[in-house]
Amino acid sequence: MNYVIELVASFFAVVIVLTLHEFAHAFVAYKCGDLTPKFNKRLTLNPMRHFDLVGLLCFTFVGFGWAKPVPINPNNFKHYRRGLAFTSTAGVIMNYLTAFLSLPFFMLVVNFCPEIPLLTSFLLIFTRSLFSYSLSFCVFNLLPFFPLDGFNFLSALAKPWNGEALE
Repeated sequence: MNYVIELVASFFAVVIVLTLHEFAHAFVAYKCGDLTPKFNKRLTLNPMRHFDLVGLLCFTFVGFGWAKPVPINPNNFKHYRRGLAFTSTAGVIMNYLTAFLSLPFFMLVVNFCPEIPLLTSFLLIFTRSLFSYSLSFCVFNLLPFFPLDGFNFLSALAKPWNGEALE
């Protein structure tokens, strides 16, 4: 029974981590002037819009997976380099914030949750998974390899000046 609880709690943690990560990319791209995420219906917290089924299952069962990348068109940004840099880092920052905010919930569960066998076990595993997945997804996406966010951030910085005021 503990294995099933662990799988379910892990699944829900992955759903939250991946959804928030991809939503952050979509939201920041939209705010920087690119309407592509909105036209593709990715400017939403609906997890079904962000999932790649194989990536989600791998994440749940193997501990490593992916979501559908949010489509963006950097040419639509008001400021190409700034927009691409902000959009690339948005998911990483969202993962860091999720980890930062989930840790106090984990501590609350550990210290103050009454001992209700299945519920307490679920909450402990869920909050621990939310923290660890968020932090590991944050660090992993900082790697400068295509198609990760770290690569996109570096390519935004490496793009030659395109008529914007020097930053």
